[in-house]
Amino acid sequence: MKKAYSIFLGVLIFLFILISAVFCISFSLKYYSHQHEKNGVYEIYGKAVADDVTIQIVEYIKSERECLYYPDSNGMNIFTQREIVHMEDVKGLFEFYGRARILIIAAVAISAVFFRKTAYSFVQGVLKGILMSFVVLLTVCMLAVLNFGYMFEKFHKIFFRNEFWMLDPGESIIINILPINFFVNTALWIFILTLAFTVAVTVILHAFKKHILDSIY
Repeated sequence: MKKAYSIFLGVLIFLFILISAVFCISFSLKYYSHQHEKNGVYEIYGKAVADDVTIQIVEYIKSERECLYYPDSNGMNIFTQREIVHMEDVKGLFEFYGRARILIIAAVAISAVFFRKTAYSFVQGVLKGILMSFVVLLTVCMLAVLNFGYMFEKFHKIFFRNEFWMLDPGESIIINILPINFFVNTALWIFILTLAFTVAVTVILHAFKKHILDSIY
């Protein structure tokens, strides 16, 4: 039971790492600016409009803004109703996983106290859970490399219960300032950050294991 829980906690820790990587990228305005320049968004919409729309989107998914509204030349909202509904769903996901991170921190803190007397074997289980989770992510990433469009569609069908994510390029500002290349690059950077965070956590846990052995002998 203890071994199974330690592995499960390792999975939760990896989930925390992955969520943190997603948040780091998704909330970075500098990252969006770099991608806009790389994908030619500034050439189409101009830097001022693209940046203002991006800021609204980021503030909205961070729950720092109540609604999405950016007037066009006629004073009409540039965001379509379909986009607004979809972004409500996206915001809901960020709020859910934000709360999940807090619960994971609490679980780790409680476990550290409860299993302190068997810390060495417990940490081994945690490391196993982290490794197993990373292998799963690596497998998903390899599938995405083979067919990103398919995995992108599957991701949306899993996380969204409606089809509002299917936006029309002829009407949607979001899909035009965040084209498919943006999501390809974002997936890559999320993987890189997740890998870096995972290595850091693994090194720390191995160092902790060594400290436990040194204290015993």
